[in-house]
Amino acid sequence: MWAFHVSRDLRWPSDDIAFGLTLAVSLFVAYAGTFVFGLPLYFFLRARQITSFVVAPAFGLIIGALATWLVAGRYLTPDFLQFGGLSGAAVGAVLWLIARPGRRTQQRDVELASSDDKLGG
Repeated sequence: MWAFHVSRDLRWPSDDIAFGLTLAVSLFVAYAGTFVFGLPLYFFLRARQITSFVVAPAFGLIIGALATWLVAGRYLTPDFLQFGGLSGAAVGAVLWLIARPGRRTQQRDVELASSDDKLGG
């Protein structure tokens, strides 16, 4: 009962509510941009063997700037666009590090070589 009375008496300042709403909208836009623009682009580039590290942050920057432009509209400032682009580049780099396109083939080659050694081949 005591916790209920304490939480009922707390008041949220308007700045905290604005921050929470901004964070929620930003997360929604970021995930939507990743799925709508990033995922198809990832499959397109992977199918064409364009998988170097430099490509992921470059296209991430473009997608981040595009998503920022679509959301901000007439309130777009150069600083806001720069933040969106750099955030997109960071996401592109992190997703490339997670997926690492060449890692699976290298692991498969090592596994095949070790299985050949075990079989005496």
